Amino acid sequence: MRTTSQHLSQVHGLQVELGELKGRLTEVISNCDTLCKRINSEGPESLRSTVAPFSLASPDSVSINTTTTLSSKPEA
Repeated sequence: MRTTSQHLSQVHGLQVELGELKGRLTEVISNCDTLCKRINSEGPESLRSTVAPFSLASPDSVSINTTTTLSSKPEA
């Protein structure tokens, strides 16, 4: 019982850390998307054909799962 309690007490800290990491990842993806859009509009032709902003990419070419949930209860 004590071990379970110790593990559960660490869940909140992990959730906070995960939230921070997701925020950083969102920022990196946004920066990448902005750079891709800029290359697509202003870059040399040799690069334009090799990049696509995430907003213009087909769903099959981009696979990012943005839903992550931590729970202190086991799933049924």
